[in-house]
Amino acid sequence: MFSVNISWFNLVLVTTIIISIMNFKLFSIAYANFSQDNLLLSIFLFLSYFSLLYFILATFVSYSTNDTNFYTKQIAKDTQRLVYFSEVSSCGTSTSVSLPCMFSSSKRQDYKSFEFKENALDILQKIGVKIFWLSNNTGACKGVCDRIENKQVKMINAEYDEALFVDFDEALKQLDSQNIVILHVQGSHGSAYYKRYPQSFKKFQPSCETNQLEKCSSKELVNTYDKTILYTDYILSELIKKLEKYKDYKPSVLYVSDHGESLGENGLYLHSMPDAIAPSTQTHVPLIFYSLDKNLSDKAAKNKDLKLSHDNIFSTLLGYFSVKSSFYDETYDLLSTKLKENL
Repeated sequence: MFSVNISWFNLVLVTTIIISIMNFKLFSIAYANFSQDNLLLSIFLFLSYFSLLYFILATFVSYSTNDTNFYTKQIAKDTQRLVYFSEVSSCGTSTSVSLPCMFSSSKRQDYKSFEFKENALDILQKIGVKIFWLSNNTGACKGVCDRIENKQVKMINAEYDEALFVDFDEALKQLDSQNIVILHVQGSHGSAYYKRYPQSFKKFQPSCETNQLEKCSSKELVNTYDKTILYTDYILSELIKKLEKYKDYKPSVLYVSDHGESLGENGLYLHSMPDAIAPSTQTHVPLIFYSLDKNLSDKAAKNKDLKLSHDNIFSTLLGYFSVKSSFYDETYDLLSTKLKENL
């Protein structure tokens, strides 16, 4: 979905984080090989008078040469501010594990689904960052947004993810001095991939028009999945365009997937395999960063080929908002010159 020579990781954390990847040959290969599940998490960051973070989480998978990053590749070409991180692994193979894990201070090997700890959003809210959680995903936020002020949490159940634009535009009218807007989308959530995009995005044929994936050929399934990615690519491009109106605030976007997807390889479909035996298609996820602050994009670009994981999200969020805490670790901050590999 992304071109081979493009890196992607938007520091707009979209809380529809659900991008999972399957194989990942490289964006044609970058985007093309990621499966977007149901959580697209977007956060927009404004680093001037306002600080706004947009975070997107989703699941991606794809193995074709379909042009799935038709929209964002032009933004990448025009701005030179899109960074694609190529070697990122998820906390788990399902949203229920990966979503709370990536916001937790615990690392993947230590994270327990039953643990109770203040997460990154709790910490940011305590220091005065205004948080918006906007969701078009029936899976809710898995406890991550439970302590955000109710009036700043909006759950809808729309047919397509662009319905979130209405609430996103409204959130942009209510900005404080520091803000995070999290979008939680359906993205490429299976098994009914053919229901995740409007008629105008039915570009790759033949298609798999059923949720009984085993009945479709590999080409049909990949084409259909690629259409979900193309639609998400459109969503991302539109969100970035909206942020470009805030040039004085230098907004940023962070896009990451919660897990990957299997599209029939070795007879496997969807996700949720036990970590010990999960194929890389369910754990290799995409991460994109975009910022109007060229300095931030340049820092991200220097780290784009490191082997990283969801463990990097927590400290990246704290670092972005300059949080002084013993929990912050600059060696896990995606925008730090001291970032280290952690796979």
